[in-house]
Amino acid sequence: MSRSAFADAGLPGSTVGVLALISTINALSTSAYLPALPAVAADLGAPTTSVQLTLTAYLAGIAVGQLTWGPLSDAVGRRRPLLVGLACYVVASLLCAAASTIGMLLLFRALQGWSACAGTVLSRSVVADHARGTRLAQLLTVLLLLGVLAPVLAPLIGSGLLLTGSWRTVFLFLAAVGVPMAVGAWWRVAESLPSADRRPWSVPDLAHTVGGLLANRRFTGFAVTLASGFATMFVFMSAAPFLFQTRLGLTAQQYAWVNAGVAGALGVSMALVHRHLGRRAERGAADPAATARVGVRLLVVACGGVVAAALTDAPTPVWVLALMFVVASLAPIAGSTMSLALGEAGHAVGTGTALVGVLQALLGAVAAPLAGLGGPAATLPMGTAMLGAACLSATAFHVAVRARATVPPPA
Repeated sequence: MSRSAFADAGLPGSTVGVLALISTINALSTSAYLPALPAVAADLGAPTTSVQLTLTAYLAGIAVGQLTWGPLSDAVGRRRPLLVGLACYVVASLLCAAASTIGMLLLFRALQGWSACAGTVLSRSVVADHARGTRLAQLLTVLLLLGVLAPVLAPLIGSGLLLTGSWRTVFLFLAAVGVPMAVGAWWRVAESLPSADRRPWSVPDLAHTVGGLLANRRFTGFAVTLASGFATMFVFMSAAPFLFQTRLGLTAQQYAWVNAGVAGALGVSMALVHRHLGRRAERGAADPAATARVGVRLLVVACGGVVAAALTDAPTPVWVLALMFVVASLAPIAGSTMSLALGEAGHAVGTGTALVGVLQALLGAVAAPLAGLGGPAATLPMGTAMLGAACLSATAFHVAVRARATVPPPA
């Protein structure tokens, strides 16, 4: 099913496989590292809040990198920036493994995020170069679906590495994974942006393009919908190791299996959304907003359930179900809101993709530390931050759908 969808857009199966692998780069860089957070705190003698800031540093690096790789790819094409970014990622991962202080780790994690976002931005941009509208929503959803294996397996791999090595081994693993990503991109990802469609890069041109996109209420509204929706996951990712291991008493390996179950719920939800969007694309129905609306409403309800679990000091099974509901709600939002935002970007797809990523990283960077305000065992700050992000997502979506479309909706 996913193969035919990509084939319809002119993407060979081998290219799809490489793009799917590259699209997992952020999930690998965060999920594999999560079980090691307590070990990092103990080894470097750093407080919980400082260790959680390593996730914030990574997201901040992504925010800066988005506006490096996205506009650059609009000017010179997708292939060369992708190769350079992946090579830098391997180097940054090795530097993280060698960090001797929490300050150094924060710096190198920011560098790792900056380089990793080349893979995220440009894998999406390559797909967006081949499709629009409902078909693009389907392709972006299935690309995320193919990448769900990463958050399912990464915590299991990370916790397994902790059994035989230290937290530094996790970063050595990430560096090793970056090598086939770079080789695969060099081997199978062809240039997807024709020279005639490229935009000369300069600071004034970039400022004009960015300003125009941000002034577009539909683009900004859909981008904030996606970014704030996924901020709920960043809060969960930051707090979950301490919730399940410190408060609920699970081992690192048990937590990894819990995280795999939560990620599995996202995979099932994405498969259902992909099937739904595929049927709409076959009928020529261009309404990804209807799919996104369902996801936004479910997300608010699900995050309300997390707050209820915190207030009632719920047992482990209740927490697992509540968080599965949250991540499953993100599937209808992801590809649909991204395709709606990029539909407003015109020929500046790379810059538009980057801006969505900047907002996603910034909101995630702001939201993630809020989960640790009450200490490692507190759960209400996590639930409150997640519910606040979900409400922001719903508000932004309402603003976007009520704004006047700047271009006719693509089929």
